[in-house]
Amino acid sequence: MWPYAPVNEFSEDGRLNQVEYANKAAQLNNTIVGIVGKSCVVIASMKKEESRLLASNSSSSIHRIDDGIAAAFAGIPGDARVLASRAQEEVVRRRFELGETPSLSMISQLLETRMQEATMLAGTRPFGVAILLGGYTGKLELVKIDANAGSSGIKAGAAGKKADEATSFLEQNYNEDTLVDESETVKLALKALRAVDTFAADDISVAVLTGSGSSGNYKSLSKTELQTTIESIV
Repeated sequence: MWPYAPVNEFSEDGRLNQVEYANKAAQLNNTIVGIVGKSCVVIASMKKEESRLLASNSSSSIHRIDDGIAAAFAGIPGDARVLASRAQEEVVRRRFELGETPSLSMISQLLETRMQEATMLAGTRPFGVAILLGGYTGKLELVKIDANAGSSGIKAGAAGKKADEATSFLEQNYNEDTLVDESETVKLALKALRAVDTFAADDISVAVLTGSGSSGNYKSLSKTELQTTIESIV
């Protein structure tokens, strides 16, 4: 066990400086959107490459955690990989040892605990990411986890770069009764990203989580499917 040796400092107004910096880091890289529909959870991420020499979408910020669970990360990619790997390992361990898959809420608590520990232990810093964790473990759910390790269950939301603009769009346009199928839910997610910036199919990643009974299903939309959907919302 690492020794308890906080390296964070409280500011005069009671804020933790390092956590504040982590929150800013989570807003600099990409935009992520998550939506709960009647039949699925859709998680979408947009990152436009700044150099023509980089392969578009060469590294997606959406990570498959389990058959019915995915996590999208806004912020520092290296931090995202560490947390995604930790969640994936816990799913495998629990299934091997206990014969069951952890619920989405348990995975959320695991990520929150790991992120909070990083604000307390010597030799670490807070993770510079915000997370949208969604999927199906008996029911469709979506959880938003901030860089300060605070979380909330949501029906729709955004994080990352220009998240306020995407959130404002969702507040005005989210209506669960109209999201009767996967197509409509995906369209709303892309419209929320469109409220932030223009994009092509190469600039975005979209995961769709569905399920029935106790089992879930993960699907990543192809470039062709994304292009068709983008053309339908123009």
